[in-house]
Amino acid sequence: MDVFWKRLGEPGQEVCTIDTQGGLGLTGMVTADFDGQPAAVAYRVAADAASGVTRTADVTMQWAGAVRTLSLRHDDDGRWWVNARHEPTLDNLEDVDLGVTPATNTLPIRRLGLAVGASGTTTAAWVRFPALTVTPLAQRYTRQAGDRYVYESLASGYRALLTVDADGVVQHYEGAWRRVLLAPAPRDPAIQPLSPRHFDEIAGSVDRWWGRPVADLLHRFMFRHFCDTSFVVHVDGRPVAFLLGFVSPAHPDEAYVHMLGVDPAHRGQQWGRRLYEAFFSLVHQRGVVRVRAVTSPINRASIAFHQAVGFTLEPGDRMVDGIPVHTGHDGPGVDRVAFVYHLD
Repeated sequence: MDVFWKRLGEPGQEVCTIDTQGGLGLTGMVTADFDGQPAAVAYRVAADAASGVTRTADVTMQWAGAVRTLSLRHDDDGRWWVNARHEPTLDNLEDVDLGVTPATNTLPIRRLGLAVGASGTTTAAWVRFPALTVTPLAQRYTRQAGDRYVYESLASGYRALLTVDADGVVQHYEGAWRRVLLAPAPRDPAIQPLSPRHFDEIAGSVDRWWGRPVADLLHRFMFRHFCDTSFVVHVDGRPVAFLLGFVSPAHPDEAYVHMLGVDPAHRGQQWGRRLYEAFFSLVHQRGVVRVRAVTSPINRASIAFHQAVGFTLEPGDRMVDGIPVHTGHDGPGVDRVAFVYHLD
């Protein structure tokens, strides 16, 4: 399942995929702010199916103009390895606590299996951000009710009330995080989520749809990493429309639509507008207030369409036939017209 959290009181949001089949797997992306500079943190954590003990944790952080990585491994003898070096101070610890996310609270909550009214202690391998240092951190969890735990850091005395769902996933982390319900599937049953398997069929169609080479604007990684905010429409087993967009990691209140395409044989059926409406609904529930897009100044049909949907033209550095143009927007000689749609 996919979970989305918003940071309380400061910039930050997170989307995490939680896999409970064959153990517990956490795969997430966090946007945050450290020392006034935006950061993007990607992580992957895996816990053992039988014991619930954390086995691996990998972190990649982009911050302050640099990319840093951290790799944690927990072997069968209880030893912890940090970036392939044995770290004895962590040996025999059972959990990892990534200080940038509420996702890893699920690890001890599920592993301890506390009854209501019971408490349990654990010492986690605590990863601090942005330094990516790893130290032991003694913790206590007390289950106050079926869906409520009190978390305590035993060294500092920090306490917080956690509200969780039936899987032990945080719904509300007092003073820190709030879970936001993801948008439901589009009401139009013909509009389906995009996935990596759609890359070949769409990349093989777009040149014909545009009447000129545009397939180079599509890349396979987009269909993997933007799939939770992108859509496709199939008719008789083949794609007739798609929207490829994403929420900005650096500006989490903004989203960007990289490409929207409709088969000419299926134009006039409002697929473009319906895809945009599905995208607006989804990203707005994730905290987005602005959606941006660009097109070529010669693509007057696209300009007219975006204005009809409700986009406004952003001021450029020159006017061409009454249209504001951004000179060299995508490189020398590659001018663009920029749009913005205000969801609020």
